[in-house]
Amino acid sequence: MPHLLITKNGIYKKSEFSSEQELEKVVMDNYRLIFGEYSIYLPQKMITTIGGSGTVPDAIVLYFENEGAWFVVEVELANHGVWNHIVPQITKQLVALENLETKRKLVEIFFEKVKESDELKNKFKEQGIDEVDIRKVIEDIIANPPIVVIPIDKVPADLKQWAQVLKNPVFILEFEKYVNGETGKVMYRIPEPITPLPPIEEEEAEASMERKKIKKKKLITREEFLARATKPARKLLKSLEEIAHDHSNYVKLVPTESAFSFRFRIDSQWRVLLTLYTNTVYIMKDNLSKGFKEEAVEAFVRKIKEIRQLAENYDTNTYPKLTLDPTDISEDDINLFAKAVEVLIKSLAEQSQ
Repeated sequence: MPHLLITKNGIYKKSEFSSEQELEKVVMDNYRLIFGEYSIYLPQKMITTIGGSGTVPDAIVLYFENEGAWFVVEVELANHGVWNHIVPQITKQLVALENLETKRKLVEIFFEKVKESDELKNKFKEQGIDEVDIRKVIEDIIANPPIVVIPIDKVPADLKQWAQVLKNPVFILEFEKYVNGETGKVMYRIPEPITPLPPIEEEEAEASMERKKIKKKKLITREEFLARATKPARKLLKSLEEIAHDHSNYVKLVPTESAFSFRFRIDSQWRVLLTLYTNTVYIMKDNLSKGFKEEAVEAFVRKIKEIRQLAENYDTNTYPKLTLDPTDISEDDINLFAKAVEVLIKSLAEQSQ
């Protein structure tokens, strides 16, 4: 027997979704109810396996509360069939998401969405995440295996069985549609929000929040950074400290939770040039054009592109990174990079004269 919803506005009878697209729109319109307030919804992006085979999940969602998680979302109707359609499609998507280049692109896309949205920046801030750390937080989340989410109108038994043997966590979310036969108005029943972390008792939750508040306020010290950092990262930090000391009118090093932010001043505003982590340094390329003369930027870019890593990724990334693992970078490369930064900063003094 079909279900009925009795409301003061009339009787709503359970009905079939007209198409997969209808269900997909319900998910997209209500993604924060499903995935949580601290989530970013990325609809229909092509992802590619290492072998070059493309596939398009209905969405990829990033969740950045607490430790964070990310989801590959495949909206389905049960009548599409488990073994001929649903399972092969999701399997291909999971293979594509193992591709490191696919993960790198997703990090860039999510970061761009945050950069363009004051609302998202504020939500990261609510989680105690400084703006200079957002990209690294996203990168760390995407480094983990994705969680599979299957919004569907009915749950076939075989789909449940398959989900139990998949190595990735799986959420099968059953959605229902109800229609008022007199007015044609539609109501949807959606599942409870997804919580990637197991629930904890109330007292434990309060203690966890207190620990979290303490953790949010803690900035990395120089000693902690040096203890955790690779040898090239330690060397680069010392070089940046010297540049900041010699050009204190224009440069400062600011600690964050897990990194040092190398900032330059122009027109009374401080902008980030580099973010130095214990094993990586990121160049905030978009800020180069906001403070330096074009010829100074061109000279800087030419110099750092003598380093093989940056020659390969500088032009293709909004925030090019230099991996500071001793096997990936030489001492000469670090010296070259630091010298290029110093010359760039010196150009600020020349501009002000």
